[in-house]
Amino acid sequence: MNKFINTLLFLILFSPLTFSQSFNYEFVYKYETQTHIDKKNTKTGWAVLRANDSLTYFADQWLIKRNEITGNKQFSSQEKIKEISVLPMPVFNYEILKNDSVLTFTHKLDNTYVGFEEQVLGASQWIILPQKEKFLNLSIQKAEIAFGGRQWEAWFTQDIPLNAGPYKFNGLPGLIVKIKSLDNEHIFELSEIKKTDKLIPEITFTKVSKNKYQSLRDLAPVRNMERLNQMGALSGLSVDGRPISASDFISQLKLELANANHIEKE
Repeated sequence: MNKFINTLLFLILFSPLTFSQSFNYEFVYKYETQTHIDKKNTKTGWAVLRANDSLTYFADQWLIKRNEITGNKQFSSQEKIKEISVLPMPVFNYEILKNDSVLTFTHKLDNTYVGFEEQVLGASQWIILPQKEKFLNLSIQKAEIAFGGRQWEAWFTQDIPLNAGPYKFNGLPGLIVKIKSLDNEHIFELSEIKKTDKLIPEITFTKVSKNKYQSLRDLAPVRNMERLNQMGALSGLSVDGRPISASDFISQLKLELANANHIEKE
């Protein structure tokens, strides 16, 4: 997808967030994903988990950076476009906030934050295994879970006694440092730990069911492209160096969305 279109679309869809209390730690994970069910294409990105004793916040590193730029009142709209245009695209655009009992999943679609709430994963859902290893100079232990229609292998460390992990994963007696689906289609691996005073974003969102969210998620990108087409922003498109009409581009997008390989199959 044309990088200018990505930048323009981001500015249409994303607005500044407000912030409240601070986190204590930031954990950066490398994230590898097979993007489509029918292809072996993979993407690699970086995800950020911010955590304190009672809350965690999880988002794509570049989504966080884009939010910071759009929220900077010292930048004009043109300056925001310029700053965002040089950034990599996020691998995912949702944000997850967890406390001890409730997970809040939000995603900005059609210029509105929508989201749903669900119970966090509990210790009883995990199987803790005896295997132990060393990773990043941490003592880690293996665990397994069935989640979202996939089987997962995780490694956690009690050297960092936080009930936290990437995506929706938590419920183990220590930070999850590595987790992958057994089909190797989704892999998170801790790469960096640092202290932080970054603030927790407060997101006002329209609460919907998880099923409704999934429907909106799959329809919104098409509606956004149709909106850009009406603005004349889809002229002169090309794919792999070949010109493509706006209608064919949107049809191709629909096909890609239908074959998207989401973390949760269920």
